Amino acid sequence: MSKNTPNQTDLASNLAAVSAEQAVDSTLKSKIARFQKNFKEKVVDNPKMKWYRRILFGCTLTWAILLAFQSVPYYNAISAGEEAFKLGRYEKARKEFESALGVCKTFGPDWQIDKRTARAMNNLAELYRIQGRYQEARPYYTKAAEAARLSFAANRPEPAVALNNLAMLEREQGHYQEAEKNYLKALDLWEKQIKQPDSPQLASITNGLAKLRRDQGRYSEAEALYLKALAISEKKLGRSDVGNAYLLANLGGLYRDLGQVKKAEKYYQRAFYLDLNALGNQHPDTAMDLNNLAGLYREENKLGEARTLYERALEIRLKAFGPDHPLTAKTLMGIGDLERRLQNYDKAQVYITRALTIQKRSLPAVHPDLAITLDNQGICYLQMGGPNIVKAKECFSAALKMRQALLSADHPDCYVSAVNMAIANAALANASAEIGEGKGSQEPVTAALEKLAARLGAEHPITKAERALAANHQDLAAKDLREVSTSKPQ
Repeated sequence: MSKNTPNQTDLASNLAAVSAEQAVDSTLKSKIARFQKNFKEKVVDNPKMKWYRRILFGCTLTWAILLAFQSVPYYNAISAGEEAFKLGRYEKARKEFESALGVCKTFGPDWQIDKRTARAMNNLAELYRIQGRYQEARPYYTKAAEAARLSFAANRPEPAVALNNLAMLEREQGHYQEAEKNYLKALDLWEKQIKQPDSPQLASITNGLAKLRRDQGRYSEAEALYLKALAISEKKLGRSDVGNAYLLANLGGLYRDLGQVKKAEKYYQRAFYLDLNALGNQHPDTAMDLNNLAGLYREENKLGEARTLYERALEIRLKAFGPDHPLTAKTLMGIGDLERRLQNYDKAQVYITRALTIQKRSLPAVHPDLAITLDNQGICYLQMGGPNIVKAKECFSAALKMRQALLSADHPDCYVSAVNMAIANAALANASAEIGEGKGSQEPVTAALEKLAARLGAEHPITKAERALAANHQDLAAKDLREVSTSKPQ
C-alpha cells in the first residue's frame, strides 16, 4: 500500500480540522436556534408573560419619548435659524444655531460626533462664510467634517459633503492647493466608498471643483467639470428639473468669463426659465437669474435691456428680503455700474453709496463684497477725474486692506487691488498740478499688470479689464458682480 505524500497528509489534516470546526459551528447554531425557539414559545407567545412584553414595550416607548423631548429644543432652534438665514437675518440665525449647538452638548459624552451636532456646526460655518468671517467659519467646518466622518458609515455621503464645504471655504480664501486637496479627497471617497454615480450631491462636489478651476483660470478643465456635473444632475433629476438651475447659471458665468456671450446667454436663460416655471416670478432665485442676465447685457452694452432686468430683480429682492439685504445691495451695485457706463456719474454714485450703506449695516466691517463695491466706487471716482481721484485712491486702498486681511497673499483679488492702487497713483501724478497733490510712490502700473497677468494669464477677463482701465479711463470694467446661487448647492 502506498504511503501518503506530505501534501496529501496536510490536506487530510486540514479537511479533518475544517470538519471539526463545522461540527462545532453547527452545534452552536443548533443551541442558538433552540434558545430562540424556547424564548419565543415560553415568553413572547406565552399569554402568561404579557407583563414582560408590556414592560419591554413600555421601556422602549419611554426611551423614544425621552429622546424626542430631548431633541425638540434642538430642532426648534435649527429650524428657526435656517429660516432666518434664508431671509438674511444673520444675527438671529447665529443665535439660533448657537442655541442648537448648546442643546447638542446635553446629548452625552459623544455629543461632538452626533449627527445633529454636525448639522449645527455646518450651519454655523456656512453662516460665517457667507458673511466673510472666514477665521470663525474654519473651526466649525473642520469639526463638522470630523463629526461626519465619525458618526456616519463609510458609504454615506455626509463625510464627502462636509469635505466639499471645507474646500469651498479654502477656495474663497484663495487657498487653492488646500481646496483642491479636499475636493479630490471628497471625490475619491465618492468613487471608492459611496458609489452613487448619479447622485445630485456628487454633481455638487464636481461643481465645486469646477469653480476652483475657473478661479485658477483653467477654463477647459472647468468647462469639462461643469458639463459633467450637469450631466449627472440631469440624468438623475431630468433635464427640466429646477435642481439643475444653479449648474446652468455657473456654466453661463464661465462662458461669460470667456467672452462667449451667446453661450453665456443660452445657459443663463435656461436657468432663468427653470426657476421661473418651478418657483414663480417673485422668487429670489428668479431674481438671481435676472441679475445675471442683466450683468451680461450690461457688458454687451445692451443697457436698456440690462436696466429692465435689474429693475425686475430689485423689485423681487426688495419684496423678498427688504431694503437692507446684501443681495439687494448687489442689484443696486449693478444699476450703479450701468449708470457709470452711461457716464451718469452722480446717479451712479447714489446707487453705489446705497449699496455700500446696506453692506455696512448687514455685513462685517471686513467682507469681500464690500471690497468689490469699493472697487466699483473707486473706478467711478477715477472716471469723474479732478479731485475725485483722491477719493478713488481711498476706495482702492480700503479694498486692498480688506483683501489682505481676508485672503491669501496670492489671491487674484489682491493683485487686482495692487493694479488699482498703481493706476490711482499714476492718475494722481498726472493731475498733481491741478489738485495740488504730490506723486505717489506705489508700484508702477506696468509691473502690477505683469504680476496680475502672471497670476491669471494675459487673456483672463480680469487681466484684460485692468489693462483697459490702465490704458484709459473710458468704458472701464470693474470686477463684475457675477452671482452664483447661495441658496442652492455649490
